[in-house]
Parts: sequence; structure tokens; C-alpha cells
Amino acid sequence: MTSGTLSLIVGGYTSAIVLADIDLASQAITLRNQNIPSPDASFVIISPDGNSIYATQEVAAGKVRQLSTTTGALIAEQNSTGQNPTHLALSPDGKKLAVANYNSGDVGIYSLNAQGQLAGIASQTFHPSAGNTHAHWVGWNKTNNILYQVDLGAGKVYGYKPNGTGGFEAPFTALTVPAADGPRHLAFHPTLPIAYVADELAAFLVTAAINADGTFTVMSTMSTLPAGSGAAKKVAHIQVSADGKHVYVSNRGHDSIAKFDLDAQGKPSAPNFTLTGGRTPRGFKLFDAAGLLVVANQDSGNLILFKVDPITGNLTNTGKSLTGLTMPVVVDGGIGAKFLAGSSSSSSSAGSSLVQQGKVNFSMKCSGCHNLANTGDAIFRAKTATIDQITTTIVNRMSARSIATGKGACTADCATSTATYLNAIFTGSLALTSALP
Repeated sequence: MTSGTLSLIVGGYTSAIVLADIDLASQAITLRNQNIPSPDASFVIISPDGNSIYATQEVAAGKVRQLSTTTGALIAEQNSTGQNPTHLALSPDGKKLAVANYNSGDVGIYSLNAQGQLAGIASQTFHPSAGNTHAHWVGWNKTNNILYQVDLGAGKVYGYKPNGTGGFEAPFTALTVPAADGPRHLAFHPTLPIAYVADELAAFLVTAAINADGTFTVMSTMSTLPAGSGAAKKVAHIQVSADGKHVYVSNRGHDSIAKFDLDAQGKPSAPNFTLTGGRTPRGFKLFDAAGLLVVANQDSGNLILFKVDPITGNLTNTGKSLTGLTMPVVVDGGIGAKFLAGSSSSSSSAGSSLVQQGKVNFSMKCSGCHNLANTGDAIFRAKTATIDQITTTIVNRMSARSIATGKGACTADCATSTATYLNAIFTGSLALTSALP
């Protein structure tokens, strides 16, 4: 596809879901002038009808939210049934929503009404593992209709079969790997009974046949890192191409995407590697119809756009990126998707984009940037400081406070966008219609 717009939602450890657009003709990626308030949205998915976003809030008292894609308004909110939810999945028929709670290790399953609304508390909750348990992924296999859960702490994949009355049977163990391997995410082959498991702590791609009873039989185990690499083993996400010819895995320690070619039987070959153009690629999304892959680099705060070769599946950095984001970790979207009203900022309006992202950063109440501004620091009020000077002040003065509040040290990208926002306010080029957030 060479024309149209690919619209994105970007979740992360910040106060809102960020919106962006990719022009498919020029491949320019731009930040939208709006966002959707939803804090700590470490995983987001779009409903099949495009009307809703389901989002986690990854905190100790975890939440699952449903938000309107048209207005950004909160439609429904429920407890996640556990602590620190990190993953969501919709059932193939759109009638169930499952959530994986990382810290508490349990899985919650919600029933959705005819409009796809999260209408009540979880209808079932399962906690299959004792001891060191960390549920990190959930998802349905469309062929056998079994809900699977990946438990990083226990080193297991569990399965939940439908019980015939709208619920699910007690879990069974589909796969066991060494607990030290830390299985994190899973992806299914689109046409073959094969599952691909990404082991975070061992940096392995485990290929497994799915048996008639829903259990897995391991076919192969391969490294996701180059031979002899000394990079930390910190695998994150996995996705299989729609044609079933390639599987992609992100390496956070190596800051790369490993691409494995699949043969007609779904068996992977040795991978090639593409650097992600940033630090800590936790999430990515392969948009098959657009021939593009978008990587969210968490620690460098950027999105990088890659072109996907239609034959080989190889990735090429387009040179197009979105910077100044706060810990982006997940991407979703669609061609022609409509998120809120209004237009995206133009590629020539980098300052406007920074202002908008700075506004998101600034709204985090515990951030150093917010504290610095609300104390009425003289460098802002005097209207004489440059953005670089403000940025330096934020980094130098507030890093210690940010660390103390658990947000990590201020980064230059984050500080620059926040400084641009504050500078626009205090120089009068951006009018305030209400009190500072």
C-alpha cells in the first residue's frame, strides 16, 4: 500500500496513550495534537470494530480500562483481579477479554456484552502457579479456542479449555521449560498448529507443535542473539507475519529485532538482526498490509519505522522516527483508523510536537518537571532562558527527585519536550486556559 494513513496508539509508563500518524506515501511519522488519558498503559489493543481501546494500568492495584476511540472518554474500568497487569487479549468471538497480572501471577477473564463493553468484574480468575509466578502473556488459539497463559516465573505455558457453559475449565500445563529461561510472550502460526515462545531470560525462540489435546511438543530451541554476543539476555516481544513466513523477536539487551524465516512446516532458520535505532525495544508491531514495522524503544523514548521487504521479510530503517516520548512500550493501530478528532501535527512542526509530548510528561504529578515548574523557578518566570538551559536545569536539578519517586532519571529527550512546553507557557506563545496541571 502506497497511500493513506496508518494511525497509531502508543502506550507506556506515562499519563496518557499517545497518538501518531504515518503517511504511507512519504512514511513520515508525526505526533498527534491529542492524547487519550490512561496512566501506565503498558499494553493496549483495539477492538475489532475500532470503537474501543482496551488498556492495562500496570500498578499494584491493577486496572483494566475500556476507552472510546472517538472521544477518548472512559467507557468502563474494572480491577484487573491482581497486581501489575501487563497483557490483554480478546477472544476470537469478541465476547471475552483476558488479562495477565505479572506480579500476582493470576489471569482474569471478563465477559463483554453485545457492544463489546467491559460490563462487570472478572467472571473467572485463575492462579495456576505457586511460589515464583509471573503471568506475562495471554492469548487465544483460533483453531482450538483454548486460552493460553505464559508464566515467566514458573517456566510454564498453561491452557484453559472452554467448559461448554461460557466459562473455562481449570488450567492444564501445555509446556514446561526451565524456569530460569523465563518464557515471556507467545505467538501462533497463522495456518499451522505451531506455537512460538519467546524466552526472555535465556534469549531463546522455542518452536512447539500444538497437539490435539492442546499441549505443546518442542520442535526446536534457537538463540535470538548473534553467536558470541555478550549482550544481556532480555527478550521482549514476538510476532509472526500474516503469511506465516517470518517470525520477529525483540532483544532489549542487544537492542535489535531478530528475524527468523519459516519453512513450509513452520520451522525457523537461523536469524538475521536489525538494530532498532534506540534503547530497550520492548514492544513492536508488524503492520503486514502496510509493509511496515514500528518499534517502541522504551529507554530512548522513540518510535522507529522500518520497511518490511515483501519477499524476504527483512527490515530496513526508513530514517523516520518519533522522539521525545516517555517510556513507550506498546504499539497498535490500523490503516484508516480514526482516533479522536482533529489533525496530526505536520512534520515541519517539530516544536508543536514537542509541546504536546511535553504536556503529557508534565502531567505526571510526581515528575521532576512538574515540581520544578510549580515552584515558580526564576529561569522560567524571567522569560530569558533558552530551551537548552531549561533542559539542563531539569536534568541536573530533578534527576535525583525522579529517581526517589521511582520514575528513573530524567532523560534528555523527555526533558527537551517538557522544557519546550514550559517555555511556550512562560514566554506567552502558548496560552493557558486553566491552571497548570
